[in-house]
Amino acid sequence: MTVADTSVTDAAAGQIGAHVIEQPKTVPVGFSVGFDPADIIDNHSYTVEATISSGDALLWTTDTAYPVITRGNPLTADLLLIAVPSSVDQ
Repeated sequence: MTVADTSVTDAAAGQIGAHVIEQPKTVPVGFSVGFDPADIIDNHSYTVEATISSGDALLWTTDTAYPVITRGNPLTADLLLIAVPSSVDQ
């Protein structure tokens, strides 16, 4: 899971926090992403995203950016992850 500053549309998002959960036992998975409040700029936009991988294989991901922290958005979000189709060698 990551929280990123997504204010600038033509630049890579600046990650302000991340959290990795190794081998979660059940779903849904509760989590929190720590960040330094001093890194937050009131007029910037922040989003949270998540992925689930096994080794190098991406299995699940968010396909929506979930706004958080500023601009009237909450500090929490319920994320919906979608299955990533596996590539099939033909």
